[in-house]
Amino acid sequence: TSTALPGPASPLGGDAHAGLRPGTAKNIKRRSASAASRRRREIVGEYMRRSVDPVMRELVTHLLVEKPSDVTKEMLAYLRGVRDGTTPQIQMDSQRKVSKEDRAYMARDVKPLLTDLLSDVVRARPRAPVDFSIAWLASRRA
Repeated sequence: TSTALPGPASPLGGDAHAGLRPGTAKNIKRRSASAASRRRREIVGEYMRRSVDPVMRELVTHLLVEKPSDVTKEMLAYLRGVRDGTTPQIQMDSQRKVSKEDRAYMARDVKPLLTDLLSDVVRARPRAPVDFSIAWLASRRA
Protein backbone atom coordinates (compact mmCIF):
# COMPACT_ATOMS: atom_id res chain seq x y z
CA THR A 1 0.00 0.00 0.00
CA SER A 2 1.22 3.48 -0.75
CA THR A 3 0.63 6.40 1.54
CA ALA A 4 -0.37 9.73 0.00
CA LEU A 5 1.49 12.72 1.31
CA PRO A 6 -0.70 15.46 2.71
CA GLY A 7 -1.15 18.63 0.70
CA PRO A 8 -0.33 22.10 2.00
CA ALA A 9 -1.95 23.00 5.26
CA SER A 10 -5.00 25.21 5.26
CA PRO A 11 -5.00 28.19 7.63
CA LEU A 12 -8.05 26.57 9.19
CA GLY A 13 -6.21 23.28 9.67
CA GLY A 14 -6.15 20.21 7.49
CA ASP A 15 -5.26 19.90 3.81
CA ALA A 16 -5.81 23.15 1.86
CA HIS A 17 -6.59 21.14 -1.27
CA ALA A 18 -8.97 18.67 0.39
CA GLY A 19 -12.36 18.76 -1.24
CA LEU A 20 -11.12 20.62 -4.33
CA ARG A 21 -11.80 19.21 -7.77
CA PRO A 22 -8.93 17.26 -9.29
CA GLY A 23 -6.50 19.58 -11.07
CA THR A 24 -7.42 22.62 -8.97
CA ALA A 25 -4.05 22.63 -7.19
CA LYS A 26 -2.37 22.69 -10.60
CA ASN A 27 -4.50 25.67 -11.61
CA ILE A 28 -3.55 27.51 -8.42
CA LYS A 29 0.15 26.92 -9.16
CA ARG A 30 -0.32 28.02 -12.78
CA ARG A 31 -2.03 31.23 -11.71
CA SER A 32 0.75 32.15 -9.29
CA ALA A 33 3.40 31.28 -11.93
CA SER A 34 1.43 33.35 -14.42
CA ALA A 35 1.32 36.30 -12.01
CA ALA A 36 5.08 36.03 -11.45
CA SER A 37 5.62 35.89 -15.20
CA ARG A 38 3.47 39.00 -15.70
CA ARG A 39 5.45 40.81 -13.01
CA ARG A 40 8.76 39.87 -14.68
CA ARG A 41 7.43 41.18 -18.01
CA GLU A 42 6.40 44.44 -16.32
CA ILE A 43 9.86 44.83 -14.76
CA VAL A 44 11.60 44.13 -18.08
CA GLY A 45 9.21 46.47 -19.91
CA GLU A 46 9.92 49.30 -17.48
CA TYR A 47 13.68 48.67 -17.76
CA MET A 48 13.47 48.79 -21.55
CA ARG A 49 11.36 51.98 -21.59
CA ARG A 50 13.58 53.77 -19.09
CA SER A 51 17.10 52.58 -19.94
CA VAL A 52 17.23 51.09 -23.41
CA ASP A 53 14.54 52.43 -25.75
CA PRO A 54 15.65 56.09 -25.78
CA VAL A 55 19.16 55.15 -26.96
CA MET A 56 18.11 52.37 -29.32
CA ARG A 57 15.38 54.46 -30.96
CA GLU A 58 17.95 57.12 -31.85
CA LEU A 59 20.45 54.46 -32.94
CA VAL A 60 17.93 52.87 -35.32
CA THR A 61 17.07 56.29 -36.75
CA HIS A 62 20.78 56.99 -37.25
CA LEU A 63 21.26 53.67 -39.04
CA LEU A 64 18.25 54.32 -41.23
CA VAL A 65 19.57 57.74 -42.25
CA GLU A 66 23.20 56.67 -42.74
CA LYS A 67 22.65 53.11 -44.06
CA PRO A 68 26.24 52.04 -43.33
CA SER A 69 27.58 48.90 -45.00
CA ASP A 70 29.27 47.84 -41.73
CA VAL A 71 26.40 48.03 -39.27
CA THR A 72 28.37 46.68 -36.31
CA LYS A 73 31.13 49.27 -36.76
CA GLU A 74 28.59 52.10 -37.07
CA MET A 75 26.63 50.91 -34.03
CA LEU A 76 29.86 50.83 -32.02
CA ALA A 77 30.83 54.33 -33.13
CA TYR A 78 27.35 55.68 -32.38
CA LEU A 79 27.14 54.08 -28.91
CA ARG A 80 30.66 55.24 -28.03
CA GLY A 81 29.49 58.74 -28.97
CA VAL A 82 26.46 58.35 -26.69
CA ARG A 83 28.71 57.23 -23.86
CA ASP A 84 31.17 60.09 -24.44
CA GLY A 85 28.50 62.72 -25.10
CA THR A 86 29.64 63.35 -28.69
CA THR A 87 26.79 61.84 -30.70
CA PRO A 88 25.70 64.16 -33.51
CA GLN A 89 22.08 65.23 -33.69
CA ILE A 90 20.16 63.21 -36.25
CA GLN A 91 18.44 65.24 -38.92
CA MET A 92 15.51 63.29 -40.30
CA ASP A 93 12.50 64.86 -41.95
CA SER A 94 9.51 63.93 -39.79
CA GLN A 95 7.35 63.90 -42.91
CA ARG A 96 9.64 61.39 -44.66
CA LYS A 97 8.03 58.02 -45.20
CA VAL A 98 10.00 54.83 -44.73
CA SER A 99 10.52 53.28 -48.16
CA LYS A 100 10.57 49.65 -49.22
CA GLU A 101 14.34 49.98 -49.60
CA ASP A 102 14.58 51.29 -46.02
CA ARG A 103 12.57 48.35 -44.73
CA ALA A 104 14.63 45.87 -46.72
CA TYR A 105 17.89 47.38 -45.43
CA MET A 106 16.67 47.28 -41.83
CA ALA A 107 15.40 43.70 -42.12
CA ARG A 108 18.52 42.43 -43.87
CA ASP A 109 21.32 44.37 -42.19
CA VAL A 110 20.11 45.75 -38.87
CA LYS A 111 17.37 43.55 -37.43
CA PRO A 112 19.37 40.32 -36.94
CA LEU A 113 22.16 42.10 -35.05
CA LEU A 114 19.83 44.36 -33.08
CA THR A 115 17.59 41.42 -32.11
CA ASP A 116 20.55 39.43 -30.76
CA LEU A 117 21.89 42.46 -28.90
CA LEU A 118 18.55 43.36 -27.32
CA SER A 119 17.93 39.74 -26.30
CA ASP A 120 21.19 39.76 -24.36
CA VAL A 121 20.46 43.19 -22.89
CA VAL A 122 17.06 41.97 -21.66
CA ARG A 123 18.61 38.80 -20.24
CA ALA A 124 21.41 40.68 -18.42
CA ARG A 125 19.56 43.93 -17.61
CA PRO A 126 22.84 45.78 -17.03
CA ARG A 127 22.88 49.06 -15.10
CA ALA A 128 24.79 50.63 -17.98
CA PRO A 129 23.15 49.27 -21.15
CA VAL A 130 25.25 51.49 -23.43
CA ASP A 131 28.51 50.15 -22.00
CA PHE A 132 27.13 46.60 -22.13
CA SER A 133 26.13 47.10 -25.78
CA ILE A 134 29.56 48.50 -26.66
CA ALA A 135 31.30 45.50 -25.10
CA TRP A 136 28.84 43.12 -26.75
CA LEU A 137 29.34 44.64 -30.21
CA ALA A 138 33.13 44.82 -29.76
CA SER A 139 33.20 41.11 -28.93
CA ARG A 140 31.29 40.39 -32.15
CA ARG A 141 33.90 42.27 -34.20
CA ALA A 142 36.83 40.38 -32.64
